[in-house]
Amino acid sequence: AAKSYWQGCNGDCGEGTQRIYPPAFSPKVVGQIWSDSAQMQTWFGSSWWKVFGIQLMPQTAISEALWNPIWISEMLPQFSASCDADEKDCVNQGWSTLSWGASAVLGGCQIAKTHVMALPESVYTTDGGNGQSKSNALWWIATRCPDLPSYLDDDGPSLEPSHDTGV
Repeated sequence: AAKSYWQGCNGDCGEGTQRIYPPAFSPKVVGQIWSDSAQMQTWFGSSWWKVFGIQLMPQTAISEALWNPIWISEMLPQFSASCDADEKDCVNQGWSTLSWGASAVLGGCQIAKTHVMALPESVYTTDGGNGQSKSNALWWIATRCPDLPSYLDDDGPSLEPSHDTGV
């Protein structure tokens, strides 16, 4: 049902699920469904990045069953464009963490890691980031991208003991 009604992909959305909305409805996600219409808004706002974000929440292990790469490839440009157009609120309210998770699904692992590492901790206590954490976002990226180098930067914490072991 989520793929049929909430994800607006073109053609096959995975597992034989077909698009049910007419071509005139161009968004790749639906925020509200009524008996005779679908809208690109949520109960808490009409910014497109909020609609995309709410349909990507929560970003957990089971999300890979819902986040079909075909749909991600179609919706991510719209999500990114809407977030870029209102970057201050999209980033500060934590919604961009979900766009970077979606980017990792398509192989954009290094850029996703770089952006998530640069996000302030405060984004995880806001509307879009609440329930998410930096460690969860990095876990998601790492599990999409097994060849990604270590998440520890050169100036980050060391795996070496901090005391002299005498060895």
